[in-house]
Amino acid sequence: MKNNKINNIVNLTASERYDYFIRKVADFEEVWGLKDTEGWALMGNKEQVLFPVWCEIEFAELCKWDNYQPTAIPLDDFIEKLLPKLEKDDVMLAIFPIPKGKGVICKVQGVKSDIEKECEQYE
Repeated sequence: MKNNKINNIVNLTASERYDYFIRKVADFEEVWGLKDTEGWALMGNKEQVLFPVWCEIEFAELCKWDNYQPTAIPLDDFIEKLLPKLEKDDVMLAIFPIPKGKGVICKVQGVKSDIEKECEQYE
């Protein structure tokens, strides 16, 4: 991905990045998280645990830390396996955080619904 495109997207508002995330996830049928040998990266604190996600590897790479590496999650696995587990564990999603800005904090069901609505347009 060219640096211009990355810069343009990173400079979008959090809400605009959320919309971009939904469109690209439906298009590419994958989500990106950060993972190490111990498991998935989480953000937040004891009161609010967040699972950060991105729609493309380049954006996950901008935010990786420690030994975490960008890891693709097939959309079916994200929707059918990961989201129910996150919801059960009361973990919310941080959609498309960037190095100098927070992502949109969302409940699992809202993101799932938005992705499913977007995917319906591709059928």
